[in-house]
Amino acid sequence: MKKIFFLTAWMAVCGLSMTQAQETQNRTPRMEWFESVKSPEISPEGDVTFRLFAPQAKKVELSSQFCPNTPMVKDEASGLWKVTLHPEVADIYPYNFVVDGQQVSDPNNKEVFPNELFKASLLVMPNPDMLYTERNIPHGKVHYCNYYSTVLKENRRLLVYTPADYDRDAQRHYPVFYLVSGTTDTEETWYKAGRTNDIMDNLILSGKANKMIVVMPYGNMNTGNPRPSSPEATKCYEIFSQEMKECIMPYVEKNFRTKTERENRAIAGFSRGGGEALYTAFRLSDQFASVCAYSAYLTNEVYEQQFGDLINHPDKTNDLYRLIWFGVGSSDFLLEGVHTNEALFQQKGIRFEQFDTTGGHTWMNARKFLGLTAPKLFKVQSKVVEEGGAGAYKAVVESEETLPGFTIYRPQDMSAAVKAEGKLPVLLFANGACMDSSVGYENMLNHIASHGYMVVAIGELQQKQFDRNENSTQSEMLDEALQWVLRQTKTKGSKYYGLLDPKKIAAGGHSCGGAQTLYNCGNPNIKTCIIFNAGMGKMSMAGASPASLLNLHQPILYMTGGTTDVAYQNAQIDYESISKVPVVLADNTQSGHGGTYGQPHGGSNAVLALRWLDWQLKGKKANASTFLKPDLTDFDGWTIKSKGF
Repeated sequence: MKKIFFLTAWMAVCGLSMTQAQETQNRTPRMEWFESVKSPEISPEGDVTFRLFAPQAKKVELSSQFCPNTPMVKDEASGLWKVTLHPEVADIYPYNFVVDGQQVSDPNNKEVFPNELFKASLLVMPNPDMLYTERNIPHGKVHYCNYYSTVLKENRRLLVYTPADYDRDAQRHYPVFYLVSGTTDTEETWYKAGRTNDIMDNLILSGKANKMIVVMPYGNMNTGNPRPSSPEATKCYEIFSQEMKECIMPYVEKNFRTKTERENRAIAGFSRGGGEALYTAFRLSDQFASVCAYSAYLTNEVYEQQFGDLINHPDKTNDLYRLIWFGVGSSDFLLEGVHTNEALFQQKGIRFEQFDTTGGHTWMNARKFLGLTAPKLFKVQSKVVEEGGAGAYKAVVESEETLPGFTIYRPQDMSAAVKAEGKLPVLLFANGACMDSSVGYENMLNHIASHGYMVVAIGELQQKQFDRNENSTQSEMLDEALQWVLRQTKTKGSKYYGLLDPKKIAAGGHSCGGAQTLYNCGNPNIKTCIIFNAGMGKMSMAGASPASLLNLHQPILYMTGGTTDVAYQNAQIDYESISKVPVVLADNTQSGHGGTYGQPHGGSNAVLALRWLDWQLKGKKANASTFLKPDLTDFDGWTIKSKGF
């Protein structure tokens, strides 16, 4: 029956009739093989004209997702049917012609909608505001790949997007985002209708998304097309999770340079693919840290029967998953199911994000959801402080996925700084009160970074002060940061490889953080130390004691804030006690224990610290006069003394 169905439609489109073709060939409009019809044609004003050559057809309509079925008008002389419409929003829309009741694609449009059932064409409207717009920028590649499924016992195909620099940087490995097609869609649908490659190119180039590999597998598990609320859907999802684990992921990780930690894998999907994504992420909780469901959900029964541990231990679930995300349109036929899933998570205390929008179960929304969620994946949190600092290299403050619990301050363009001055020296920093927040020192640390340093500070990145609870830390965290820096200098594929100098590492800290610094200063990899408003005197703190001074092997700088500084006397005692290494004691007589760290660019404490680092790590010998003469021209209110040089 299907063959007769399509043959009849094709005869109508071509203007042929099995009973009339011969006798009407002299009076029926014909098109020569080299002639073409322009369809669709988009005017500068956004009007779209659709045309179809079907001289024998009695009725032709246009069916699309931006308007209901619209009659087309026939020009009897040419046999062309035509209609002009104006879509309210310039987007990508599936459409087809209905010729005497039979649906057919536009034979004059090369843009097709890949699908198992209906054969639609795609209206691709130019819109510079849309992420699918192909711009004159470096483009990634889309690879067509074939693998054998030991689960389904058949050959399968998947598509893989690699970012623009994938071939140029042969040492780099990338996180992987698995993006699954919907019901009746194919592995090509996310590429041709979803425009995944263009969306990712634009997001990556703009800095909104991290560079990643995107894998587009075929979501059909040969189980039919069950509704997501049915038991049969669960069977489909289970097979897909098995296919992912045993076939798709091993193939991708063997043939592409991927990061294989669970934090570097994410999965999402549209419609059926979203259900498969949720099920797979929760079934393979040791493999995925992020999951996004586009117009999709799992039922409460599936959660209770399959994932009871997940919904009944929300703290564990919240620790496991960096992102659980739901998106749905207001007229989507799966809206109720999505909201039921969200309500269950809310009731159980499971952290998730949701995005409700207008529209239905469409690829217009699927593309929107991709554009919203891709920037959330594998994304380093960052901010710019004081417009990047006052130095020659504008700095950025960011988290680092491979070093959780710390904040990085560094030049935005590290390569430029390295080209100008050589590999970056590193400052390890511990905070006052031994807390896990460097936000109170960010002006100073950012200022130092903008002069060609990388600073690794204890504590996760904060966008602003008091935006999270702060906790005490252990002195060993400075050594954790030190070992991480040393690993980055040796790890090919690290974004810091070849950019950091392992022989130029300093440690510093304020108040209790100063004691944490003294605890670690015996490490031979630390070339100099700065103790901000701290000193041991005759006490012990954070694992450090007066005995820690005996382990010093490098020049050390103490800064205090005058006699009102609670650390003033202890720093004086330390200065007198140190005899084996050069030591400087610089006192800002009016600043008190809080120093000038919160002032623009960290104030005079930051200026003096930078001069010390430039002398000790960058070899700027002229800076020695500030500490040894001392030359206090730029340091009104300071006194400086030194010994051992």
